[in-house]
Amino acid sequence: MGFLFKSKPPAERDPVTLSGDTIAVTLDDGCMEKLTWQDVAIIEVLTNEWGPYAEDVFLMFYSKDRRQGLAIPQFSKSFEPLLKRAQALPGFDNDQFIKAMQSTSNAVFPCWPAGSGSNQSLIGRT
Repeated sequence: MGFLFKSKPPAERDPVTLSGDTIAVTLDDGCMEKLTWQDVAIIEVLTNEWGPYAEDVFLMFYSKDRRQGLAIPQFSKSFEPLLKRAQALPGFDNDQFIKAMQSTSNAVFPCWPAGSGSNQSLIGRT
């Protein structure tokens, strides 16, 4: 996974592309990472302390083994449509999402599948 954007890009540059059942993110180096909805097994919200000067909220999509993953920055035009689709999944934990939106620190909020808090993640959980 290429990982997080350290500064907010110009508004006209959206790194996320939605095409049918595929989510793709174009990284700063031009490489593209993709996941299909069938491959999505874990959804988390990652927050950091960089805001408001840099992107500080990411919707994270992972494959079951976490070898594939996408970081969708909140500035992306695709953030809201992806969030709506994620929230429609059975058992999506909206309470965790609300906690994430209130966070101003480095944290990970597991949202789906429900009870996924036992999964290992990139940053310590709150």
